[in-house]
Amino acid sequence: MKLARSTYYYRPCCASRARNAVEKRIELLCAEFPRYGYRRITAQLRIEGMNINHKAVARVMREQALQVRPLRTLRTHHRQLT
Repeated sequence: MKLARSTYYYRPCCASRARNAVEKRIELLCAEFPRYGYRRITAQLRIEGMNINHKAVARVMREQALQVRPLRTLRTHHRQLT
């Protein structure tokens, strides 16, 4: 098997710990504010000092099934029947 030594001994850096911390915070925010979408969650994280991309927040919410279902609009007919 031809595999570079650096690939064999590769260890990922601490990015996974940071990602886990962000995922936990997104979960907590979604539990606290169930109607917040990825844009408002991103804004809240930035207020708290985390520098995170909106696409990353959307990906985490999609992977963990934290997406907000759109509100259903009720249609009423105001026309009177004669």
